[in-house]
Amino acid sequence: MAASHRVWRLAAANTHLYPGARLTEREVGAAMPERGDALVVEFADQRAATGEVKSVSQGRVAILVDAYVTAHGTAIARKAWTLARDPAAPDAWKVVRT
Repeated sequence: MAASHRVWRLAAANTHLYPGARLTEREVGAAMPERGDALVVEFADQRAATGEVKSVSQGRVAILVDAYVTAHGTAIARKAWTLARDPAAPDAWKVVRT
């Protein structure tokens, strides 16, 4: 039987990701994501991008976010990011590197 993966939903405080960007989990108290989980990032301009959790190690999560277009028409390329828990909030993450 194949393992089932969940969808990890995050809300970004901006229209794109960058080192230092903050993301909040849409499901408060959700379990730690696992490798292979699907990903949806909802941006501040009401746009969303899909992606995948590539790995989880030592409290960090590597994600791959698919290409998307912002509400102003800016094309954002597919990109890998590394997230770490935001110590200021238990349901928040920060982009720590690309």
